[in-house]
Amino acid sequence: MGSADRAGGVLVGAVLGTTARGPGPVAGAATGRRAETEALAAEVAGLGDDQRTELAGDALLAVWASAPFDLPDSVRVLDLDESGLVASVQRVVRHGERMDVDLFVRVEGLDLAVTDIEITARLPDGSALGVVRRLDPTAERWAQARFQSAAAGSVRVQVPGPPREGPVELGVTVRAGAFERTGTVTVTAPDALAESGVQVSRIGFDAGDLVVRLGSRGRTHGEAPTLLSPSGAVVAASPETGDSAELRYATAVDLYGRSVRLGPGRYRLTHPDGVLACGDLADALPLDLVGQTHRLRVLREPGQLVLHLTPPLADDELGAYHQQQLRDAYTTTAAPTHPDLLYFESYAGRSATDSPLAVFEELARRRPELRLCWGISDHGQWAPPGAEIVLLRSRRWYDVLASAGVVVTNTELEEWYVRRADQFVVQTFHGYPSKAMGEGQWRARELPPSRLQVMRKRSVQTWDLILTPTPEMTRHYREQYGYRGQVHEHGYPRDDGLRGPRAQERRAVTRGQLGIRPDQQAVLYAPTWRDHLATRPRAAAMSDFLDLRRAAQQLGDSHVLLVRGHRFHLPSASRNTGGAARIVDVTDHPEINDLIVASDVAVLDYSSLRFDYAQTGQPMVFLVPDLTSYAGGVRGFLFPFTESAPGPLVSSTDEVVEQVRDVAALRARTATEVAEFDARFNPWQDGRCSQRVVDRLLSVM
Repeated sequence: MGSADRAGGVLVGAVLGTTARGPGPVAGAATGRRAETEALAAEVAGLGDDQRTELAGDALLAVWASAPFDLPDSVRVLDLDESGLVASVQRVVRHGERMDVDLFVRVEGLDLAVTDIEITARLPDGSALGVVRRLDPTAERWAQARFQSAAAGSVRVQVPGPPREGPVELGVTVRAGAFERTGTVTVTAPDALAESGVQVSRIGFDAGDLVVRLGSRGRTHGEAPTLLSPSGAVVAASPETGDSAELRYATAVDLYGRSVRLGPGRYRLTHPDGVLACGDLADALPLDLVGQTHRLRVLREPGQLVLHLTPPLADDELGAYHQQQLRDAYTTTAAPTHPDLLYFESYAGRSATDSPLAVFEELARRRPELRLCWGISDHGQWAPPGAEIVLLRSRRWYDVLASAGVVVTNTELEEWYVRRADQFVVQTFHGYPSKAMGEGQWRARELPPSRLQVMRKRSVQTWDLILTPTPEMTRHYREQYGYRGQVHEHGYPRDDGLRGPRAQERRAVTRGQLGIRPDQQAVLYAPTWRDHLATRPRAAAMSDFLDLRRAAQQLGDSHVLLVRGHRFHLPSASRNTGGAARIVDVTDHPEINDLIVASDVAVLDYSSLRFDYAQTGQPMVFLVPDLTSYAGGVRGFLFPFTESAPGPLVSSTDEVVEQVRDVAALRARTATEVAEFDARFNPWQDGRCSQRVVDRLLSVM
């Protein structure tokens, strides 16, 4: 029985006035304690698969802080399936005839940080083995438990010789007073892992570079190992350093003219003959290192070494347990806020862009003495010059969230976010309002009342000021969210860069970066987010209504297709297909405005991008074969889509090609419609929206 299942049974008991063992202390809950029962339901929903627990004698008991009644222990007991022993082999090192086995050991639901435990190990014949206790904070990453620490379950088991053939099964037992759990773990001797191939003796960071040191067999195979990125692309090594045994990979990379670092993910060090660790590196794997811009975990896999690059979180920031500790400290801190400290974030730390960036730049220009922090999810994301960079999920990030006088964001804040009494939150949003949102969308998804409350808490209940493009659009936000607070309703700062001479400068620069010739027509294809393709709240596959290969073949070299997925679309491999028209995947481009001004025509669907794109005067085509189903789905529209789509509506790739083949003719046919649309929906987009928003913000600081 999982934690949610058990809690669900308790909730049923609360409503019926019974427990699993018959009538009990919850009788009458349905008639007098509905609010308390709903609070328990909300807590259960928020916990997900996690469960707070306490140890009582020989049993682990589930704990719910909001339980509105005294539950008997028999209802709260975790069974063996929920509180079993779990062990994982981290490394195996041979010292003569003795084999040292490093294990992570935990009991599901048992907090090793507050429990005095004993860990023992034995061979299949019952022979006891030496166990050396250690404290390894990286065990929290392995355990991924929010409320129970696993760091104290790191042990070294000493297995005496002589060497054994084949895998060895070790028995492991964890005791905490009268509580005991037993399990087994299979260990493979290091000799069984031996491979041939190119040797690597050291991997680490040096002066911002990722450095791979080759062993004695490193240069005897004709060529050096190859480092492959998460997408499978080759990561180029730096030019020869004069040391043939050393490979250096610069972690600083160029992202469309912006300096960032290698993005996070699973990199692979490969070679046709195989790659293996040797010497101290082999004994240390898996190896964890923390540099200034990355955390590196090196793993051994058959024929290759895997280098996991992640954000450089410290040991005490790593894993679900440490994150919960940081959140608990954040929510309870009494630290004061600082009016001169402002925190900015866009798209959950994906990149610096949109209205938060425009407001940041205007504030930096007018009030350089202010402390302006920008939150990024990792150092593969760009942050604006002059910003104090704050890494999401770091201790400093929590501190800044708690102490910033002003918070500026274009997405919902975290569910656990607590707005301080003297904190001012600005919600800029990240697109023109045109589709169902807020309460309407949540109810269409049939979210339970407890979840609706969570959604309100992380959105409308945190806002002090929202930005809307016009007074007419403000009405929709008030209706859709039930918002009653302050509104600035005179344009979006995000669009200031689409007007004036700066737009033409960015067009020339961006087309040059993308290799678009002056005689080529750039087609921007930007399909929107679709809820039915979502795999989690901030990830979804991209729709494939446009057959890129077919369109490329039909359009030829006179066109370039720029494919732009939604900010929260799942990453994919390059869509450069080798067709007659070049296809460039620009989903990772940090600035959509650059792509708007660089293109000559856009192929869109239901995206609010049409309101931004209209400001360029360029034509648009709407590929909407699923219009009927989309309009009747969980999103729907705030106003008829056909009345707010200034261009031809088509349903196939061939129709798209027919429309965009002659861009000049399409522009002539739709110019009046686009101009009228722009005048209707963008009356305040005059290139000075950022100035007005900052005026408003400074007036309340």
